[in-house]
Amino acid sequence: ILRLTSSADRRHDLQITPWAIRHADGRRGIGMSVSLQLPDGEGSVRPTGDDGHGPAHIEWPFTHESSNVDRIVEGYRVAARIALASGLTTDEPTIRQQLDTSDDDLRRFVRAEHTAFYHGVGTCRMGPEGTERVVDEQLAVVGTTGLHVVDASVIPTVPRSNTNLLVMALAHLATDRLGGLL
Repeated sequence: ILRLTSSADRRHDLQITPWAIRHADGRRGIGMSVSLQLPDGEGSVRPTGDDGHGPAHIEWPFTHESSNVDRIVEGYRVAARIALASGLTTDEPTIRQQLDTSDDDLRRFVRAEHTAFYHGVGTCRMGPEGTERVVDEQLAVVGTTGLHVVDASVIPTVPRSNTNLLVMALAHLATDRLGGLL
């Protein structure tokens, strides 16, 4: 179990994902991404153009939140220790040097290099009456008739697992609740 000491309320928040890398010269390696499943802050998606039909303007201020950056830095160090402990690394001195990097330098690195993770949710937030929402518990768009949304956009906050699991659960919920309408 990986626990971040900086945010006790973010238990099980860190996801470290290994993947295979194939270099142009044929060598292979292992990369690891470090991400948060429950980042602080909110982004936005807005239409552009005078008629609203321009490309979407997506704002993801993830690295403006110091709590996110600090948790990624801590996760980076956990990932480096996992790499060392695995025995799979071929460049142990470089990883040890990275572990010795100052927190300030790692924060600058995260702010410069970290990009949005692919679990964005909440642009059509589902919720009960009296809350800030776009969709009600029946997945109906508030203020319309016959329009429902069944995708990750209705999930109010980022889940602590891959969104595909929750989207499949939503599809089952929609089948139960909207079966007669489909």
